[in-house]
Amino acid sequence: MGEAVERPDRWVRVLWRRSAPVLAKAAIPTALLIAVVTVHHYVHRFVSDSSVFTVPGAALQSSGLLPGGAGDISIFDEDVLKRLAREIESRPEVRRVTSLERSFPGSIRAKVERRSPWLHFWVGAGLAVFDRDGILMGAARGTNPDLLKVEGALGPFPAPSRRAEGEEFAAAFRMAEIVRADEWLSSRVTTIDISNLGRRRSTMDPDISLVTRAGCRIHWGRAAGREAEELSVDEKLSNLRSAVSRYPDLRGLEYVKVYVKDRPTVKRSGDRLANASR
Repeated sequence: MGEAVERPDRWVRVLWRRSAPVLAKAAIPTALLIAVVTVHHYVHRFVSDSSVFTVPGAALQSSGLLPGGAGDISIFDEDVLKRLAREIESRPEVRRVTSLERSFPGSIRAKVERRSPWLHFWVGAGLAVFDRDGILMGAARGTNPDLLKVEGALGPFPAPSRRAEGEEFAAAFRMAEIVRADEWLSSRVTTIDISNLGRRRSTMDPDISLVTRAGCRIHWGRAAGREAEELSVDEKLSNLRSAVSRYPDLRGLEYVKVYVKDRPTVKRSGDRLANASR
């Protein structure tokens, strides 16, 4: 009986002798990792949807951001406040910190200017959210049908808080500006399709198409800013209005080509090509 009772203890001692060196080697990097995560956790958790929030003194002491702890915080200590401002501004949804003030008894009251979602790109089954400046804010929390989306972007996508670069993003953002500036387009277009940008999929199809709520595709043509190669934006919008006057909301149409000179070409669902002015 005595041997049966002691056997588990021997196994524990053996296991500890074998695992202790491994645990010792991993302890320091693990502790550093936890410290880094803690810094972001304690500060970033207070950046809510509000533009004004308070970072408690206890969180500041635990974060490791402020040397000496929260008791030494002073609104006159520019270095401390700059470090905290940079940490808050590292959040993708924060454009900038407008003010930092000490709040008794040792907390910091922050005011921030937040970024606003403006354009959404399909990435696989999810949505990447960008503000109007092209800064990646993160992932969308749902598929709101009222949000203007872009499909067909190949990337590469920037890291959060970084600006999107490249022809794809430039074309999509220019097209989004046109859509949002036009009352008819802004209330009816749900998607900007750039999958054929640069004729990378087909030389017969347009670079950019717009998809309406009614399911019609507006074949826009080349990206905005290339008027020398194609009709101007105003000419395309004029062609679009001509088609809309004959086919309200473009219902029943498979597509309409607005980059064709003089008159837009439309195709009704299941029909042959027709001219909108006929």
